[in-house]
Amino acid sequence: MEKANFASRFRYLRKEIGYSMRQMAGCLDVGKTIIGQWESGKKEPNLVNLIAIAEFFDVSIDWLVGRENSVGSDL
Repeated sequence: MEKANFASRFRYLRKEIGYSMRQMAGCLDVGKTIIGQWESGKKEPNLVNLIAIAEFFDVSIDWLVGRENSVGSDL
């Protein structure tokens, strides 16, 4: 995996489950363009979306944003 940041970890998780950007957008109730912007690092999710992403993938927010290396959920 690339350097630890939200964009790379989010993209990694989406690809691990085999979802397209469109499928991921549907699950998170955002537009496909937003998924692309998150994955490219052009934008970052707001707190509500960050929580939804962490819950969807069952990972901690700290892991998602690159603050820790182990993938555990602390929600």
